[in-house]
Amino acid sequence: MEVAIHKTKEVIRYQQQLVDNFGSSIEKKSLYWFCKAYLIVTQQQLEYISNNRYQNPWFVANVIVEFNAVFQENLEAYLHNKPIPSNEWELVYQNLNILNSKKSVYNFLQSWKTLVSCMDVHIKKDLPLCLAAVIKEYHVGKVEIALLEKDFKMMTNIFHYTAKQIEAEIIFEYKLPLLHVPDYIRSFFLKKYIYHKVIRNREHSWRGSQIYVHQ
Repeated sequence: MEVAIHKTKEVIRYQQQLVDNFGSSIEKKSLYWFCKAYLIVTQQQLEYISNNRYQNPWFVANVIVEFNAVFQENLEAYLHNKPIPSNEWELVYQNLNILNSKKSVYNFLQSWKTLVSCMDVHIKKDLPLCLAAVIKEYHVGKVEIALLEKDFKMMTNIFHYTAKQIEAEIIFEYKLPLLHVPDYIRSFFLKKYIYHKVIRNREHSWRGSQIYVHQ
């Protein structure tokens, strides 16, 4: 377990470095918001592990590491102008380049587009494969799948917490008028995206992972 926690801390250091790099410019780059959200989620997961809130912390820690490894592989390829392994991530970064070439007073909306597209690919495409890989390597025949699913679903609260943290920072960063916040952010990001789409996509990813486990 100590090894898994150590690797999780390495993931946090990597994600923190991305946040620092993408957030160091006068105008935060679009990838900053996804990396910041990802960092908050990982930090909260480690806190849950440390506070013994999971029945199978080893499972959670290994999923964190495997999940980040896929993202890191594709991001580093993009940053160093190398072929991107995933077709889905390649499309995300192509669209990101198009967004970055445009100047708009609504930069926070461009950042949202990047944030949403990154989360969609990472949750819908990467997550079920990572879950299945960890379950098959460490847990098949050892732990009931229902117990692992319970730990997986416990992370829902982490996404609610992360959404509120990102919302507050976006409001501050882009100096959004308070009268517009409920329409532009809470209705879209918190209610429609986090409360519905992200949580629903994660549920689909869990079911998808079970198909891969039994292949």
